[in-house]
Amino acid sequence: MVTFYKVTAASWAMGKLLVRVPYYSMVNLVAAETDVPELMQLDCTGPKLAKAAARLLDDESARAEMKQNCIKSHQTRAHSRPHVRSTHYSRYANKEKDYAVAAPSPE
Repeated sequence: MVTFYKVTAASWAMGKLLVRVPYYSMVNLVAAETDVPELMQLDCTGPKLAKAAARLLDDESARAEMKQNCIKSHQTRAHSRPHVRSTHYSRYANKEKDYAVAAPSPE
């Protein structure tokens, strides 16, 4: 899996002012680490997308590592308490007002 987003320059600038997150894809936000490659805005080019996809298609160990990381993240999150995490995210977002950051829940 390779995630990518490209929007207008105005939308990107506005988004950067309003939201600060360490990752953009839901997979990486939930994992709180880079499980899948993210190609955003200026990095989102045809050659870079092709290279990232080819790496996963051609390199079995890279593909297996990405899958294993995703499975590990899922298993970790499946045993945690989602209602506590979402409450924590809401409190953090409200406390900081100008931005929200995906942060591990206090447990």
